Amino acid sequence: VIALLLLAGLVYYARELLSPLLIAALIAYVLDPAVGELTRRTRLKHRAAASLVYLLFLAVMAAIPAALAPMMYTQLAAISFDLSRMQELIEALIGQPLAQLGLPLELDTMLDALFDPQRIFGVLQVATANIAWILVILVTTYYFLLDGTRLLVWLFRLVPPGFEADALRLYRQVRVIWQSYLRGQLLLMIVMGITTGISMAVIGLPDALLIGILTGALDVIPSVGPAIAMVISAAVALYQGSTLLPLPAPWFALLVVIVFTAIQTAENVWLRPRIFGQRLQLHPAVVFVAIVGALALAGVLVALVIVPLFSSAAVIGHYLYRRILGLEPWPEDNLPEMSSAEVEE
Repeated sequence: VIALLLLAGLVYYARELLSPLLIAALIAYVLDPAVGELTRRTRLKHRAAASLVYLLFLAVMAAIPAALAPMMYTQLAAISFDLSRMQELIEALIGQPLAQLGLPLELDTMLDALFDPQRIFGVLQVATANIAWILVILVTTYYFLLDGTRLLVWLFRLVPPGFEADALRLYRQVRVIWQSYLRGQLLLMIVMGITTGISMAVIGLPDALLIGILTGALDVIPSVGPAIAMVISAAVALYQGSTLLPLPAPWFALLVVIVFTAIQTAENVWLRPRIFGQRLQLHPAVVFVAIVGALALAGVLVALVIVPLFSSAAVIGHYLYRRILGLEPWPEDNLPEMSSAEVEE
């Protein structure tokens, strides 16, 4: 009991580190089959195969923004041109009182508040922390990929004598949960990418195919990823307009935002809970509340893995509950065997 309390205190104290470690473990878990396949098909040792797969992973991650760079350069060039045209207007407005809803507004005061040194320092601090967490994820992913098997063997050695079979069975159940979660996430990304790409093409958004691929890739990050794709799509709509609809660019950008919002609402409220609920044997309402609660209380990284974590905790908690009460942890093993006629029925 003392050891469990100390472990709980350590987990609470290092709770901000848990999310990056979980993300790194999840990425390593996804890449590990490629390492095993490369080791079997070639003469490479595990270390060399893990390093090669990791480098390929980094190359793919770097290639995604590189592929989007030409489109983003065009949009940023258009934005820069428009901002340069607005510079004279902004300079003319600074120092002049504005009125909004009957209240006087000083534009220079608003700009001073916006560019307050403390505010800028806070933004830089948050950005630096995020960069540090990204580095932690990348470095930890490599070591998980390199020595994940050794870590698993070490954990199994900590199991008390006589419980090795239980630990192995729990590990297999948890592994099935995470495999089902990854398959569900992949299915969700494909569905959202295709749905978004087709919807954007129907309303005439330029580069609709690329937008669909980007949305599907970013959909792995709940709420934040689709929001980034929506902002990029709105910028494309604002500065290129529609190729099909005779709408002014601002109204077309608003239409893109509305379509994106409708698609993401359907995904968050119905599709995501339905897919994860069926694959992890959870009620869709539990999935929805878990993701929303994690976003509100712990952030995006926890929301990314909260559903399989909750399902894994349920499996382990059920086992501990029955063991503590002296019950058979897997009562289904004691059920009478069914006859061939019952099986066919």
